[in-house]
This record gives sequence, structure tokens and C-alpha cells, in this order.
Amino acid sequence: QIAYRVLGMCLLMFLVRQYFRSFIFFVRKEFSEGETMIFKIAGKIPLIAKSAFLAENATIIGDVQVGAESSIWYGSVLRGEDNSIKIGLRSSVLDQSVLNSIKGKTELIIGEDVVIGSHGDLRSCTIKNRCLIGPAVTILEGSSIGEDCIIGARSFITVGMEIPDGSLVMGIQPKWQELSHN
Repeated sequence: QIAYRVLGMCLLMFLVRQYFRSFIFFVRKEFSEGETMIFKIAGKIPLIAKSAFLAENATIIGDVQVGAESSIWYGSVLRGEDNSIKIGLRSSVLDQSVLNSIKGKTELIIGEDVVIGSHGDLRSCTIKNRCLIGPAVTILEGSSIGEDCIIGARSFITVGMEIPDGSLVMGIQPKWQELSHN
């Protein structure tokens, strides 16, 4: 039953995202470029695709790359001060999320078609393609999330943890199981 609920949540997130695609294009035309806070630091300038949506109060600092058709929502902060942050195509960072690359650690990489739920806290980790990261999830440095994974709300992924492809992960002391592809 939990897997059905999580899959239902994925479907809902997908449908909401599809609905907002046409809306995002319309909204993007109304905002001027100066409203989103984009900062150069130590000679590193964020690279943002023209088709990406940036909410007016999102903050993007330093060595950050945002792929085409991706979106950074309200109140989110992407801090590429010490290392790079790379966000793939069609990925979405929802409201109030904080993405931080930590000095001396790996870069923060988010693959294609990934949704980071609101209030996410990601630090120098890797999230591969087609993942759903639920709200208020913390993923610490050196962690790796495989392709086609679902990380449940408020889960805590510890330093260096590797989640295999196709896993469902939930909890503060995470346990995972492979999702069946029936």
C-alpha cells in the first residue's frame, strides 16, 4: 500500500508539473531578469538556460548550472560558492529548498527529470535521473541516489550513503526496497 501511495504522489507531482509548464512560460515573460537574485562569487557566474524558470525570490550564487526547462521555485537558495552545482534538464527544485556544495567535497549533481520537494536540504550529493525527492528531505555530502528512486518525505540520507537504482527510501534511519517494475 505504501508503494501505491508513493506512486500516486509521483503521478500527482507529474501532473502538476505538466500543468505548470504552460503557466511557467507565461509567468517567465512577465518577470524582468533583475528580480531573481543571481550573484557572481570568486569569478564564478551562474549559467542558467533561457527556458528555465526562476522564481522572483530564488537566490543563485556562484558556480551553478541550471538546465533547459528546469525550474527553481520561490525562496530556494542554490549556493555554488566552493564547488559546482549542476541541475539537469526538466528538473525542479521546489519552494524553500537549499542546495549547497561544500568545500573539499564532491560537486552537487541533480540529473534529468528530478523533482526536489519543498524544504529540501541537499549538500554535495548526486541524484541521478528520474527521481522524486519528497518534502523536507536531507541528503548529506557524498551520498548518491540511483536512477528511478523515490525518497519519502522527511527522510535523512547520511554521509556517503549509496541508494541503488529503483529504490523506495523512507525514514530518519533509512531503509529501502527495490520498486517492482510490473
